[in-house]
Amino acid sequence: MLIILSGAETIRKTTLASRLNVELNNIAVKNVNSTTDDFWKEQLCISNANHYKMQFRNIFYDYGATTDDIFPDGGNYLKLLNSYKNRKTDNVIITGSFSKLFVEKIKSDLGNNSIFINIIRHPSVTYVVDAGQVDEHGPYDTDLKVPMLKRRNISSFLNSVTLKKLNDVVSIKFEDMITAGWLTINGTRVDISNDYKNYNGWLTQLESAVLPVDQLDVDLFNRTFQQLNSNIKRSTFEVPDKIFEQLPEDIFNILEYSPLTLESIYGHTL
Repeated sequence: MLIILSGAETIRKTTLASRLNVELNNIAVKNVNSTTDDFWKEQLCISNANHYKMQFRNIFYDYGATTDDIFPDGGNYLKLLNSYKNRKTDNVIITGSFSKLFVEKIKSDLGNNSIFINIIRHPSVTYVVDAGQVDEHGPYDTDLKVPMLKRRNISSFLNSVTLKKLNDVVSIKFEDMITAGWLTINGTRVDISNDYKNYNGWLTQLESAVLPVDQLDVDLFNRTFQQLNSNIKRSTFEVPDKIFEQLPEDIFNILEYSPLTLESIYGHTL
């Protein structure tokens, strides 16, 4: 079985993939005292090798602006397919930000031997947590003028929206996952509570420290993503007109969330 784990920024996809790999392939856990011991470090190396970041995206195809079934960010589809067919375990978990086009191709080639999971996370929380992870290489967005907003975040939200609409994809809210402390994959319940210790329903314990954005930044982010279509139209983004016909206006509404304040995110007055 090929298990494709796509999702929002900040959910630590490779960490989650490590847990899934161990549980779904019945790998014996050795010397486990915490998630940082040698066994889990080895598992994380395996997950990192199967992390494709944004290589298998084509937002223009997903939004009807092109019919070219290619992956412009460099994903080698045949190589990935061959790697899966030569697998050494029953289940292979790959992670990244995957396109509707990728779903179509995998379903055509593997059918029921594949499972797609789309982890959705609250946009306000994603922005705050991601802003605290300073990236020296960026690229940071300059068109929408939201401080510390990385461009990959914009595409991540749009990808979550696209996958959420597909019948072949199981969409799960990150908040539900950390509150429960487990998730079910192909009938198997996987405990993730060690890696995703719930802090307050929005954040994990690891994310509970206050990060370098203020309420004005969050307000600007919220307003911008409640009117994303209009704001991108007014920006200098080079976006084909065809995309605007399907580009959502309110990211919060379409992902079934409402904007949050910093106080709501952290659960206390700052």
